[in-house]
Amino acid sequence: LDHIKSYLCSNACPNFNLKLSTTLISSVRQNSPKTSMSSRSSSPFLLLLKDSNTNVEFHHKTDKLIDCSGTYSNPSPLGLSSQPALNERSLNSEITRSLNAEIPVGSKILLVGSGATAITFLKKIVEACENADNNVQTEVIWLTRRGKDEIYHRIPSDPLPQRDNLSVLAHTLLQNCGSNNLKLTHLQSEILSLSKSPDQWTVGLTSRTTPTVTCSTIIGATGFRPDTSIYSELQVHTCYASEGPMKLAGYLLSQSGG
Repeated sequence: LDHIKSYLCSNACPNFNLKLSTTLISSVRQNSPKTSMSSRSSSPFLLLLKDSNTNVEFHHKTDKLIDCSGTYSNPSPLGLSSQPALNERSLNSEITRSLNAEIPVGSKILLVGSGATAITFLKKIVEACENADNNVQTEVIWLTRRGKDEIYHRIPSDPLPQRDNLSVLAHTLLQNCGSNNLKLTHLQSEILSLSKSPDQWTVGLTSRTTPTVTCSTIIGATGFRPDTSIYSELQVHTCYASEGPMKLAGYLLSQSGG
């Protein structure tokens, strides 16, 4: 980022101003409340920003605003029907969600989720186990709402070969119950509650046969959502299901045959 900042702030882009370690808290149209229906397009955006290093908040005006914030700062909950599990919000900071996190080989891991992110985590776990000592055994409980045969279907003639590779990996690991130094168990259920002692999680489930599981690490791979709070005071037409911009959501839905 420092290299990019040096270039953009040079003579090539003399009016460019890059603010690192800065969080957007809110955006509004200046002098135009959300309920106002006139003259909004001529009003500049007023941004409420926060310097993450000093915790100082400040305002900034701009004529144009492009939301490229992504979704990784707003993970989807782990609980029943996509609601936070009991105690999840207070324990959220201790749940592993980043693919950059170190894999704790030699421990018992609960992996939650059935999409590409979950299988990417699984791939990282396999690679970490392969690089570990042969005497180090890692156990993974893969928790999904879907049944074992419904996890991540392959797409015929998938134009994304890496995605297809993930699907093949998932089904291979499930059939073999793991790989070298890795024991993999699939469990179809949903999470009701979370509790944690210093070195162990206790997870309450909806399953009658397995009402609780314990582990040392929880990996949350249930997806992410847009942070709508940063533009909640703007007149943005969003899809009620995906929370994405309506035109984009409608186009993607039509392309998927929905």
